[in-house]
Amino acid sequence: MNKYTWSTVAGILLAVAALVPLPAVAQSGPPATPAAEPANPLQPLAHLVGGQWRGQIKMLDGTVIRARHVYEWGLGQSILKSKTYGAVGEGSERLVYEGVFAWHPEKKAIAFREFSAFGGVNEGTIAPEDNALHFSWADYSKKGVTEYRETMRFPDRDHYTSEAYKKTAEGWEKILDTAFGRESADVAAAQRMLRKQVTVAAPLAEVWKAWTTTEGVKTFFGPEAKVEAVVGGPFEIYFGPSQPEGLRGSEGCKVHSVVPMKLLAFTWNAPPTIPAIRNSGVHTVVYIELEESGPNQTRVTMTHVGWGAGEDWDKTYAYLDRAWDAVLGNLRYRFAVGPVQWPGAFIRAEMPTTK
Repeated sequence: MNKYTWSTVAGILLAVAALVPLPAVAQSGPPATPAAEPANPLQPLAHLVGGQWRGQIKMLDGTVIRARHVYEWGLGQSILKSKTYGAVGEGSERLVYEGVFAWHPEKKAIAFREFSAFGGVNEGTIAPEDNALHFSWADYSKKGVTEYRETMRFPDRDHYTSEAYKKTAEGWEKILDTAFGRESADVAAAQRMLRKQVTVAAPLAEVWKAWTTTEGVKTFFGPEAKVEAVVGGPFEIYFGPSQPEGLRGSEGCKVHSVVPMKLLAFTWNAPPTIPAIRNSGVHTVVYIELEESGPNQTRVTMTHVGWGAGEDWDKTYAYLDRAWDAVLGNLRYRFAVGPVQWPGAFIRAEMPTTK
C-alpha cells in the first residue's frame, strides 16, 4: 500500500459505491420532489443486478484505485443489497462497503444506507426523473458529516459514467469523473486474483527450503504438514491436526509446478467453514515466486488465482485474503525471530516491536 490508506480509499469509493442505474442528465439543483410510491419502486435499480461492475479512479498523482460493485436482490426483491470492493494499484482488493436499498414509505423515495469497513455510515435517497437519475447522501464518520451528490449517465445497459460532488464551505466541489462497465460473473471471477509480497531476512536457498519441505513449512505455515516438492506431490498443511480427516487443513492439495529456487505452485482449498466450496472438488492455485533482493534478503511474491463466482466464493476470497497476510507474517517472523511455536492451531506470529 502506498500513501493512500484504506480509510482514504473508502472515502474515495464512497462517491461511486452503491448508486443507481438509469440514463442521467446533469442537474445543478437539488433532487426533484419525491413522487408517490410507484407500483414497482425499485425498478430503476433492476438492471444493476447481474455480473459485476468495474471501474478505475485515477488520482492527481497518478495512483489508480480499482473499484468493483456487486448487487443482488433480497427479501423477494423488496430490497437491493450491494457490496463495494477497492484496491490501490495492483494490490489485493478489499471489501470496503456493504449497503441496502429500499423504498422509504415516509420519504416516498428510494433510500439507501451503507456501512463502511472503517466505521462510517452513509445515508441518502435517489430520485429518478424522466430520463435522469439524481441522488444525494450524507457520510457520517468520526470526522463529522459530509454531504455528497451524484449524476450518472448510462449510454447502454452495461456502461455508465459518473460525476460526483462534495459540499464544502465554498459550494459543491467536483471530486469524481469516472466510468464503469459490467462484466459477466464468469469473466470477473477469471480475472480475480490475490497478490501479496514480503521480504524476509534470509538467503534465497533457506526460504526455498522453508516452502518446499515438510520440516520447512512446519516452521511458519502450520504445526503439521506433508510436502513433496515434485509435480503431483502432496502439499498438505494441517492447521488442526487433531480435527477429523477432511477438516485438518489443505488435505488433497498437490504441487502444481516447480522451477527450482524460483517458483513453487500448488493447489489450495477453501476452509471447512465454507463447505460448499471446500467439498466441491474445485481447487484454486497458489504461485510462490522467490527473488534475491539483497544480501541475505529474499523477496517472496504470492499470487492466488482460479476463483469462482458467487457469495461463497466471495467469502472464500475474503478469508484467504486475511489468511495469506498471516502466513507471510509468520514467514517473516520465522527468519527474524525463529520458528513459530504452535499451540496446535494456525496463528499469526507477531513481529517484535522495534524501538
